[in-house]
Amino acid sequence: MIFITFDECLDDIYRSYMSVKYTIEGKKDSEVRDPQIIISIAAELQILPKKIDTIKITGSKGKGTVSRIVNNILVDTIKNNRVGLLVSPEEFDHNDRMKIDNKEISKEEFIRVYNLLKPTLLKHEENFKNLDYLSPSGLFLLIALYWFKENSVKHYVLELGRGAKYDEVGQIPSAIAVITSILDEHASYLGPEIKDIAFNKFYVHTNSDILILGPISSEVNQKYNIVDDEKLIHIDDNIDDISKPHWYLLDEKIAISAAFQYCEHNNLSTPKLSSKTVSSSFGIDYTSNTKVIYEPLVSRQSIDENFIKNLVANHKNLTVLASLPDDKDVTELIDFFKKQNIDIRLIILSGTRGYLHYEITNEIYKEIIIGDIFYQDIDSMVKIIDEFSLTSDALYLVGTHTYIRLVKIALKFNKEV
Repeated sequence: MIFITFDECLDDIYRSYMSVKYTIEGKKDSEVRDPQIIISIAAELQILPKKIDTIKITGSKGKGTVSRIVNNILVDTIKNNRVGLLVSPEEFDHNDRMKIDNKEISKEEFIRVYNLLKPTLLKHEENFKNLDYLSPSGLFLLIALYWFKENSVKHYVLELGRGAKYDEVGQIPSAIAVITSILDEHASYLGPEIKDIAFNKFYVHTNSDILILGPISSEVNQKYNIVDDEKLIHIDDNIDDISKPHWYLLDEKIAISAAFQYCEHNNLSTPKLSSKTVSSSFGIDYTSNTKVIYEPLVSRQSIDENFIKNLVANHKNLTVLASLPDDKDVTELIDFFKKQNIDIRLIILSGTRGYLHYEITNEIYKEIIIGDIFYQDIDSMVKIIDEFSLTSDALYLVGTHTYIRLVKIALKFNKEV
């Protein structure tokens, strides 16, 4: 079987999981996930990285941002050895999950590598029992590791999935492991209690030389007395900078520590730090006339008020372009911006992601709604950004991840045209 198109590969990557999805749905990872299936294939192919060459990052929030910042620091610092990055999920398309020196694998290369892996995958599937399956995240890991090995990658920055103990990346030994935060998230798969989630994620401590903990992870560790040894490095929450949201600056602080520890552990040169913002969630960009800031923001509690005050203080004409469906904290968020005398406008997203409902928004805030656009309508998003760039020196775009993804594509498209 030879796959010709990128979509054919993706369909096959999800085939094994989809065959058991409805049987394993609602079950805990400990009951239905066997990461050794993929790890054994990687070992057979001799593509597993060395422990000393690997950093892995887990956590309830922030792991993607930390992974990207660590990667960028290493790429900027280590000029003679290649750096491989694997993140999950994708930012725009599935091939951007994996990069070497910040260049993503092409779709043609993705197809070629998957075709090379397929005979080995089929051989292993022949011996599957009961509910065994090839996890999609594990298959993306295999593709990345094979491609990294082919291209002589020396340094590996690997983001885990939702857990660690039953996650394929969690099984890979590393010089440095990071737990950004531990929250009551994915409880039905990792819980039920936050203590259970914590013990799952702290599994990375068992096969890593140094463990770096964000402040929330440190608090959880202290509360449940999970790990107590000299390998731990605790990152505090003391940050004075208000040029970016606090959560991003904390992720940056964690990432810098991880990069420094990795370089010291491997006798590499001191890392070079960059002021460039690196996140799949938060970003600062520019149109021809206007600063554009975007952030997935769907609750009043998530607002960094000092960051907002700084935006207002430094921009005469700040406009918020938000997309906030009814299942989010729409009323509290809009009222907050209005109380700060910030001009806020609303965009409704329609289309196949029809779970985004806007009945309350339509009824109460119809006077500030500026458009109802398809959630993949790049042209309309570009026009909205361009229109408000004419009258604003800064745009702050907030809302769901669906909305922020469209914003990022529009900004990217605007630069390419």
